[in-house]
Amino acid sequence: MTAAPTYPDYATFAREAPLAHDALRALGQTPPGMDREIAELVKLRVSQINGCAFCLQIHLNLARAAGVAQRKLDLVATWRDAGIFSDRERAALCWAECLTGLSLPGAARERENA
Repeated sequence: MTAAPTYPDYATFAREAPLAHDALRALGQTPPGMDREIAELVKLRVSQINGCAFCLQIHLNLARAAGVAQRKLDLVATWRDAGIFSDRERAALCWAECLTGLSLPGAARERENA
């Protein structure tokens, strides 16, 4: 049995890899005109798809700070069936999944149905 990987906390990451930290922060800025809650939901969902525990924790913290409702955080992985996401949130989450999964099997079919 292999040991689970461990991840540094955010402060350790920022201190020990400042260039990577700054680059990721720049990439993670909410685009002008985009709702911050939607942006954080998208980043959270992409982190789930990518399977990155470190990113998932960061984006959960940022989503909470942005005021995203706990119920949405709990159900973002099942956003299609949850019935609590707005049309704008659903469109953003669908787009994020399509872009994140471009190379996954069935991705072309999903884009056609979106």
